[in-house]
Amino acid sequence: MALNLKNELSFVAAGDVVKSHGKVVRVIGGLVKVPIKRPSNIVISIPGHLKDIDLYQAARAANNFVCGSDLAVKREGF
Repeated sequence: MALNLKNELSFVAAGDVVKSHGKVVRVIGGLVKVPIKRPSNIVISIPGHLKDIDLYQAARAANNFVCGSDLAVKREGF
């Protein structure tokens, strides 16, 4: 089950836990990810409400740029 930014039900998957999770990740990823054309020198990340409640949560947004499947920051970048 996945919720949108308005906390409304967006997608539901059932059955095998691992397969269902994979389906939800693919569907939501297609809705919220932005394609990266090429890595940049500087990337600014703003996690938004509820994801900025503490430093740990806020750092998660930055981790997506550094550790995500599409590299957003150049090797020597910030």
